[in-house]
Amino acid sequence: YELIETEDEYLRDLSILLAAYVEPLASRKLLEKRLADQITGELKQIRMVNAELLASLQNDRNAIGAAFLRMVRRSACSFVWQL
Repeated sequence: YELIETEDEYLRDLSILLAAYVEPLASRKLLEKRLADQITGELKQIRMVNAELLASLQNDRNAIGAAFLRMVRRSACSFVWQL
């Protein structure tokens, strides 16, 4: 399925971005933590959520809609929790 392949590529791209740029910036302390957080945002959390989505899509290719519903519910709960 194209959706699964695209999600897999996106997850690889996020991992490369984190490994090549975000983690070196953080470990070398080239920027203040606050500024580094502003630049990188929530990339680690985004990678985690997308990894869960990809695993869900790969586990049951016939339940793509259900996988997205689970992610929406999870995101809604996370959003309410952050308020």
